[in-house]
Amino acid sequence: MQNRFAIPLILTICLFAIGAGGVSHGRLNELLDERTVLNKHYKKQFIEDAAGFAMEEKLKLYEGKVADAYLELIEYAKQSDDTKLKKIVLRMEYYDELRGYVWDVDAAQDGFERAAGMAGIITYEQKLKELEK
Repeated sequence: MQNRFAIPLILTICLFAIGAGGVSHGRLNELLDERTVLNKHYKKQFIEDAAGFAMEEKLKLYEGKVADAYLELIEYAKQSDDTKLKKIVLRMEYYDELRGYVWDVDAAQDGFERAAGMAGIITYEQKLKELEK
């Protein structure tokens, strides 16, 4: 009778330990998928924002190349079994977002813009905490 329960108990403990060890590969890939969508949007936005600069064509080219490199890195991380790589890429992305929100708060013209920037900071600080689990 004892052996009948020992295997399922050991299996349950092992699965719990694996799950408690941090964010799963599946969840990390979901987070990376979110970054893919956002980076595709940002690529378009940054290229549009380059209009009117003295070196507009070069800036558009470089903004596109930077976005492509980010997307390539995200895709590489998604294909990898390396949890550490996935977390590094996500941290890099989240800190980039935080930097943008700090700029937004600093440049805010009114309370609404400031509140929106602060909400972004809170959101991405929470996402970073999720990665640390």
